[in-house]
Amino acid sequence: SHANWQVAVNVTGDLHRALAAGDEIVRITGGREPWVGSQRFTVTVSDGGTQRELPVVANVQRPFAVVVPVRPLSRGEVVQASDLQLQTVASSSNNANSLSDIEHAIGQETTRPLPAGRPLQRSDIRPAILVAKNNIVTVFARSPGIQVRTSAKALEDGSRDDVIKLQSLEDRD
Repeated sequence: SHANWQVAVNVTGDLHRALAAGDEIVRITGGREPWVGSQRFTVTVSDGGTQRELPVVANVQRPFAVVVPVRPLSRGEVVQASDLQLQTVASSSNNANSLSDIEHAIGQETTRPLPAGRPLQRSDIRPAILVAKNNIVTVFARSPGIQVRTSAKALEDGSRDDVIKLQSLEDRD
């Protein structure tokens, strides 16, 4: 990722004195997988002729990306890939309910109007409604050698793979 990682270093002791004296940082080595959290590094400084290696402990945080709409979305709109982008934010703790994977939002329906640029929350989307309450639907009942077809009224909304209640148009069952 090209996003900026956050590295917090408490500069004290020998490193503080070296930097205050104008010593140049030559290289920084160290750190271990998973490369986040408390990490130990070695900072090599040079005063022009002599190089010294100084230990440093740093707290490293990975950039956190959230899904944001690139344009305002209306309530009930089915989300397309072109409607979204990932945006890097400073902390994952402030965005615990934000989506971090665009794939989880594609094909979902918005539950309210969404402004462009605001992190998408889990509650902002739901599976798209394919059958709305009171819609007339065609019902097929299949069994080996027989197929029955009738019409019914949907008594509730339904998304893909939902089981919903229907009412027969003929006898209201």
